[in-house]
Amino acid sequence: MFVFAIFLHPNQIDPKRPWDPEWKPWPDQQKKRNLALTKRADVRNKADADINIVIPAEAEIQYDTSMKLIVGLGNPGKKHENTRHNIGWRVVEHLSLHLDAGELVKNEKFSAAISEAKLGGEKILFAEPLTFMNASGKAVAALKHFYKIELEDVLVVHDEMDFAVGKFAFAKDGGDAGHNGIRSIIDALGSDVFARLRVGIDRPKPPLKKEDYVLQPFDMEEVPTMELVKERTSEAAYDWAKQGLTKAMNMWNGV
Repeated sequence: MFVFAIFLHPNQIDPKRPWDPEWKPWPDQQKKRNLALTKRADVRNKADADINIVIPAEAEIQYDTSMKLIVGLGNPGKKHENTRHNIGWRVVEHLSLHLDAGELVKNEKFSAAISEAKLGGEKILFAEPLTFMNASGKAVAALKHFYKIELEDVLVVHDEMDFAVGKFAFAKDGGDAGHNGIRSIIDALGSDVFARLRVGIDRPKPPLKKEDYVLQPFDMEEVPTMELVKERTSEAAYDWAKQGLTKAMNMWNGV
């Protein structure tokens, strides 16, 4: 009698989620992240110098009715990269690499940088609006309408001053709570019924104004916490895409 056995290389499974082979192990992805960050810096430097970036032809872009959209909010430009306001970008970039979608690439048609992955046969579109925070809705609405994505299949990842650094939670709908990016999206979509993943950045201490505070980087002592948060929120967004909002909320809210 012959016995056949298949052995998986350790790098093919994440020991934290051995039950879920679609979630790629991070050590492998870190190399890709370093590569992607280098390429991303090159792209941004070119953008800053007003050099045109090659955009895929419209004919190459197709929509899928079963697509999900995960949007990270932030501001474009090198000086904004590691600010509190850009934590949404960091989470989306992290998840894009986890799912082998690679770096997000600028697409002028949508005023956003985008990448695409497949998860269980369903397409996941990652997006970073390049319109600056206060006009984020322009990019989100353009992507939603072009790809014909339902509101229930949209998740927006953004910074949240009402949460301490280290805390994050899903919300299924609601107002903008003073967040200009969320307000812009609500106005552009004509609805506030879309999922959010709120990532805590804490509130500023007087006399620092909140509009200045969100454009500052995290304090040195906060950086290790935010690195962990980036990993865990990426995983939470992944669970939203794979299992839906209700299950993701039950799994992650209050953790």
